[in-house]
Amino acid sequence: MAKKYAQAIEMAEKVIADPQYALVPIEDWNNIFVKGSSTESIFEVGYNEVQPNNLRVWYANGSDSDYVPSVGFIASIEPDDLRKARIYDVSQVQPRKIWKFFGQGFNDESPEPSAGNIVLTRLADILLLKAEAHANLNQPVEALDLLNRIRIRAGLPVLDQNKAQSEFGSLVGSILHERSVELCFEGHRWFDLLRNETAISTMKPINGLSDKRNLLWPIHEGELLKNPNLQQNEFYR
Repeated sequence: MAKKYAQAIEMAEKVIADPQYALVPIEDWNNIFVKGSSTESIFEVGYNEVQPNNLRVWYANGSDSDYVPSVGFIASIEPDDLRKARIYDVSQVQPRKIWKFFGQGFNDESPEPSAGNIVLTRLADILLLKAEAHANLNQPVEALDLLNRIRIRAGLPVLDQNKAQSEFGSLVGSILHERSVELCFEGHRWFDLLRNETAISTMKPINGLSDKRNLLWPIHEGELLKNPNLQQNEFYR
């Protein structure tokens, strides 16, 4: 897979330079999702009372939410990270609620759909993608500047190259760690693993993933029926 780091930096700079986008203060971090349309949001899918979504069912349906933070993820969050209590209910031994999309203390056990927007792309994602590209081009000064913007907002100490190496194995590793916490439950993690060729090593202990052919998703049967020139990806034939 071609690694187009320079092009990624170029595109990211165009977004970052746009004055309509800015990181929100940590006090408003949950409001990126709760209220929507923040200065940090770049692309989100809007919903309302007439056209609702099922986000509540996935993350906060009483004590039976479908997605909860794993033990490994909880352990990966650094001490004093101001995002921790904003991500999930830290008061429970086995957390069963994710606060991130509804705000701390959310206690609505209704299975009814909500009107909250789904944020697909936001500025923190772009800053960390640009940092990752710089790190892979051996440009640590630029990478650390972007990485530390996110860490400072989260109340964490800044990293230099030596600290990134000692604490996370590499500068790229420190950026991927930051992405895993900052962007948790937003749908980016799998693509981060694929992009950095760590999907199998990360997922094998969890679900037994071992075949590289399985890294590609299957082509939907409907698309195959509409286009006879398409051929199903090898793993799913």
